[in-house]
Amino acid sequence: MHQIRLCVRMCLLFLIFTVAADAQLWTSRYTSPGARPDIPVAVLTTPRQIVVVGSAFHSASGWDIVCIALNRAGDTLWIRTITTAADEMATAAVIDAAGNVVIAGSMWSS
Repeated sequence: MHQIRLCVRMCLLFLIFTVAADAQLWTSRYTSPGARPDIPVAVLTTPRQIVVVGSAFHSASGWDIVCIALNRAGDTLWIRTITTAADEMATAAVIDAAGNVVIAGSMWSS
């Protein structure tokens, strides 16, 4: 049985992928270019990938939603950022039956 642990240390993504015996298989880290701690919201899994959704602060655009997909070996498949003139904050996420990542959240202007 594999387990995924998400640790928050001033970055959105610090995944530790382990087996039941707690032997570490790999780690993966994503740190946004902003000067504030990022906020992870959800870790979603499918048979082929792991998706992490959260919010990251970028000095140029403020708070943005970030979605990162990794394969089961811990390699980054893709990163998507949702950014507008306002600030965005992810609050929940799911993967639907078609494999799409659906993100709920808030948007506000400073």
